[in-house]
Amino acid sequence: MNAVEIPVELVTPMRAALITELSVLAGNLEQACSAYEKVKNPARFAAVWRELDACRSMVDTLGWYEPDDLSIEEPQAIDLTPVRRRILLKALQTELVVAHDQLAELADADDAEDPRERERRNIRVVEQFLELHDPSEQ
Repeated sequence: MNAVEIPVELVTPMRAALITELSVLAGNLEQACSAYEKVKNPARFAAVWRELDACRSMVDTLGWYEPDDLSIEEPQAIDLTPVRRRILLKALQTELVVAHDQLAELADADDAEDPRERERRNIRVVEQFLELHDPSEQ
């Protein structure tokens, strides 16, 4: 078991990243179904299904909703199988791009100090996690 501790400050951005990735994977599954890949290439269909299920199970671990009171959020542990690791790293890298874009958009707003700080914090914790767990970044 390759359990990785997810610090409390990373739970919210990781949840958002994985839910976004889940929608991408659902689209991949839809394409595999509509292309009859499940019949012509059952191994590919099964791989898409495994990715979707791996992503869903990580969201199950983190919880599907952000609590109204973030102080009740708790650190989580996720077993990072090779499939889960690949999905998680891709999702977090995408989340970084989105967070940087949102930060740039918020730079134009005069009253957006709180959202800017939240984005900066999310960027920091995601980058720290990727530094530790993404071999391509080392």
